[in-house]
Amino acid sequence: MSQIRYLVASLFLLLLAHVQAAEPVTISMGSSSMRGEVVRMTKTEVVLRVNGKEQSIPAGVLTPKDYYACAKSLLDPKDPKATFELGEYCLKKGLKDEGKDLLTMAAAIDKGTYGAKVEALLGATNAKPEPAKGPDAIKVADNPKKEEPKKEDSEKKVDSEDGGSEGSKEWIEVTGPGGKKFKIPKQFMADDENVPARKPDEMKKFLDERLADLKSKVGGEWRMEETKHFYFFSNLKPELHANFKQEAEIFYNQIAMILQHKEGDPLWNNKCPFYMMQSRAQFAKFTSVIDQSPSAFNSGGYFMHKGRECHIVIPMYDSMGEKNAIREATNTLYHEGTHAFLQLTGNNVTIHSWLHEGMAQFIEFFKDDKNNPGRNDRVYLLQDAVRRGDILSWEEGRNRPMGGMDRSGYAFAWSRVEFLYQYPDKSALPRMIKGIKAGKSDEEAMAEVFKMKVEDLETAYQRWLKERAPKNFKRD
Repeated sequence: MSQIRYLVASLFLLLLAHVQAAEPVTISMGSSSMRGEVVRMTKTEVVLRVNGKEQSIPAGVLTPKDYYACAKSLLDPKDPKATFELGEYCLKKGLKDEGKDLLTMAAAIDKGTYGAKVEALLGATNAKPEPAKGPDAIKVADNPKKEEPKKEDSEKKVDSEDGGSEGSKEWIEVTGPGGKKFKIPKQFMADDENVPARKPDEMKKFLDERLADLKSKVGGEWRMEETKHFYFFSNLKPELHANFKQEAEIFYNQIAMILQHKEGDPLWNNKCPFYMMQSRAQFAKFTSVIDQSPSAFNSGGYFMHKGRECHIVIPMYDSMGEKNAIREATNTLYHEGTHAFLQLTGNNVTIHSWLHEGMAQFIEFFKDDKNNPGRNDRVYLLQDAVRRGDILSWEEGRNRPMGGMDRSGYAFAWSRVEFLYQYPDKSALPRMIKGIKAGKSDEEAMAEVFKMKVEDLETAYQRWLKERAPKNFKRD
């Protein structure tokens, strides 16, 4: 891609980043992972908020990809200096696509200061990537050998029948398809499963107090209406309130159909509170005062949960004009609603980023695929990757996207879910997801459902990608 095309793409990205929901980051932790909201970063540590609690992680143990994901979740897309410095870091660490996107963004923001610097850096294509380590990290080998698991570790693997040692406190029993019981390591549980549902009188008290807090602390004429699956709060004008209240139920019916979720199957506690507000200024107040997560303001909307206690928050972009703001808020409703639904349908277990983000985009674009700016961007990136022969492997994409501006990660995650939905039929994807929610690894669930080795399934995906990309991924 030429430098001009990169600059054009970056200008589009600036708009996209402004309206796209930022997501929690996933940090690799050996064979497991940790997913949470980045609260702050220094040269020596990263502080994540996981399940409402702050956890400090030494910056030196982060991989470059994890450091990039954390730093970018706090990045102000209007700050050319910070954007340039993070892009420069990515290039040095071998994250070429991420670095190019960030550097061209910096040049688009302030070409006079950074234009020449960016051209020089992007022209230096022979720079050797540094070893995989975070800033100020302990030195590690360039190509460390993969150690064989110790005997005691291999004995703790999840067994498809009984899930492991009955007497171990490190295992938790979960329920799989058909009521079958499995045991999975406690570290793979997303968070505390034992947050109790509210009793009717407790829920009434919560709803009354929340409505009062919204009116006094966020502002606007708030109202709450109960639907079949949601407590819908908004301070939108009546016709928009009615529109989005209805849209939330349309979303629920659509994703329940696609994932084959039945009424009464495990999901969130009670009905899910759903908050929509008229302006970004009110959204800032909500994130700070109600959810006490001020950094969430950098997103275009989000879902938050502790166990099965869950809610969804979406602002209108009052600066976009009403027509565009309605479309963007609707897309975000489907996107963030999918995250909430996917996380909590079945067992509440850790889900890799590719599936979380791929599914969220799949449902968002399923609803709105006609000249959708987000979908068009994904299609463009995938078409370019196919032309260049640079298709992201499934292993490389396991924990991508890493933050809201990892466009390539988002694109490949979406294409993977789109493929799995179409191949060989529409029942395979939900059955695979149910296997993952029952404690199986991605690979185990795929092999079981698709009846082939995962590497053969990936080969079929690559053929499908090359065939469908030129056709804009239109379904038959």
